[in-house]
Amino acid sequence: MLCLFVAILMLDRSLVREFWGFTERNRKRWDLLENGVRVLFYGDKGVRLAGYIKNKYESREPVTEWIKNPTGYPLCITLDLVARNLCEKVNCERFFKELNCFCF
Repeated sequence: MLCLFVAILMLDRSLVREFWGFTERNRKRWDLLENGVRVLFYGDKGVRLAGYIKNKYESREPVTEWIKNPTGYPLCITLDLVARNLCEKVNCERFFKELNCFCF
């Protein structure tokens, strides 16, 4: 089963509503995603959120949480988050190799 790793610089306000978007540049990878795929969001302090993809869709509508570029991430997923603020000591590279993941 696929697993998706998403690098984040900070927790985006869109994650409160449990959705995330990707740019057109990531379309080939986004096309591989399907409902039920595991998602791990990581930053400088390790894995921060974990969940599953509930839905995948394309939208050109502006997103108020994406202040700098409200229409720049049209390839969207909705999430079922199962864990927030995970342990900071998680080794992301090890998880990447063991879970058959790919990164965005």
